[in-house]
Amino acid sequence: RGALNRAGGVLWRAHPLTGVGAGAYMVAAARSAQPPQPLEPAHNLLLLALAELGPVGAGLLIALIGVVGWQIVRQRPHPGAALFGAALVGVLVAAQFDHFWWTLGPGRDAFWLAVGLWQVYTKQDGQDWHGGR
Repeated sequence: RGALNRAGGVLWRAHPLTGVGAGAYMVAAARSAQPPQPLEPAHNLLLLALAELGPVGAGLLIALIGVVGWQIVRQRPHPGAALFGAALVGVLVAAQFDHFWWTLGPGRDAFWLAVGLWQVYTKQDGQDWHGGR
């Protein structure tokens, strides 16, 4: 994993402002791979976002993490917001050690589904979830 993460850092340093492009990590990695380096993505979500999207995209991901964290610690969040927020925290912790949540379709779908459901329940949080205000 260390070598894969170092390779991700090399890709980012080659494209420090814009990254290599959304979804283009593997293409860029294949162009710059040095044998016997395995051809796999970096095993860190923030590094993958930085390498693919540059500092702006990685900053937006960090902002999303911050907003989710802030919403989770708010007083009395809607139970659905708390549930999907906790699921997002679990995904984000796991994503620091694997690329599944960013590079593979089912992982991306599950990640953004959890973000969407968290957002739906967060929007309902303006109302008392017991039925009144």
